[in-house]
Amino acid sequence: MKIIAIAHDPGGANAVAATVAALRAAGTQVEAYAKGPAIRQFQRLGVACTSISEEHQNLFVRLTGDILLTGTSQYDEFERDAILWARQERIPSIAVIDYWAIIDSVFNHSTILMQNQFFQISSQL
Repeated sequence: MKIIAIAHDPGGANAVAATVAALRAAGTQVEAYAKGPAIRQFQRLGVACTSISEEHQNLFVRLTGDILLTGTSQYDEFERDAILWARQERIPSIAVIDYWAIIDSVFNHSTILMQNQFFQISSQL
C-alpha cells in the first residue's frame, strides 16, 4: 500500500507530517509533497518530502497511490486539486481539518470536495 500525503498550510502540514512520520516508522510507504508554508513545517519536523512549485498540476499526471492524505488550506488549491484527483482515480482520501473555524471556506469552493464521512480525533471538539 502506498499513501500520498499533500499539504500547503502550516497547521495542516503539522498534522500531515506527524502522520507521515508515524506511518513511515510503521513501515508504510508514504510519498509526501509539500507546497508553500508546508515545506518549512516538514523541514522543521524532520520529515522528508518533495517540494512542489506554484504550478502543482503536473504532479497529478504522474502520481499513483492507494490512499490520499491531505491538509485543508483555506486559499491555495493544492489540497483541493489533490482531492479531486483522488476522486477521479477512485482513491479514498482523508482530509485533516486543523482549524474548524474556516471549514465553510475550505469546502465551499465545490460540493464535490465534501467528504462522505467526518471523524473527530479530539474530544475537545
